[in-house]
Amino acid sequence: MIGPNILFKNIQVFDSRAGSLLETPQDVWVEEGLIRSVAPSGRYEFPETAQTINGKGNTLFPGFIDAHCHITAVYKDPPDRKMIFWASRQVEKNLAAALRSGFTTVRDMMAPIKFINWFRDRIRKGKILGPQILTPGPFLTPPQGYPDFLPPIHPLVAFLSGELRCFVSNRQEVERALRRLKRHGVDFVKVALAHRRCDDAATPIPYFPLDLYHEIYESAHRMDLKVAMHHGWVEDFASISQLPLDSLEHL
Repeated sequence: MIGPNILFKNIQVFDSRAGSLLETPQDVWVEEGLIRSVAPSGRYEFPETAQTINGKGNTLFPGFIDAHCHITAVYKDPPDRKMIFWASRQVEKNLAAALRSGFTTVRDMMAPIKFINWFRDRIRKGKILGPQILTPGPFLTPPQGYPDFLPPIHPLVAFLSGELRCFVSNRQEVERALRRLKRHGVDFVKVALAHRRCDDAATPIPYFPLDLYHEIYESAHRMDLKVAMHHGWVEDFASISQLPLDSLEHL
């Protein structure tokens, strides 16, 4: 959504490249949602029709990026059909809180794709406040693999919102899953490579054989999708060091 023309007058501006404030207060002109001018206060005249905000005593800085969050992780235990309505209200609060805290972009690292796309669409249309959301949608993981601790989603909730996990165990399932995620507009894909549970016993769980992971990576890149890899154990690094990836989560 393109916002109104706004003039921030007499405001301190943080220069992220220099890592410091500009020496004098500035006038910042925002036109059709884009910053068009940053100049010492009073140097230029601007249209009187613009919305003017007196920035004296305040500081303007670039929006933050939260590179790993779970802004839609508002699950109830056990999940039920009412959860999607309760969760919707909570996610709206999470999104507004992120924006108020200065985050203009977030990477939500696991989300039911229909659910999160609904929020992305409402943010774009200006119906709710929130940052830009980048997401892989559900995890790609082997059957019974990480995140194994999540309870099954009620079939009706899954139909309305999408799944949190996408189980794949061979090349054909990988291809189908990636094509489906691509159609739903994911920004990248997230793959689990964790060979143990997050419990006191560090219980072994299924994880992708390396040849299947290579298939996921290569297929995703053919579809112009980057691959983010989840890991949780030091022992995983021995395998990870041999694999191609675009981002490593929980380093």
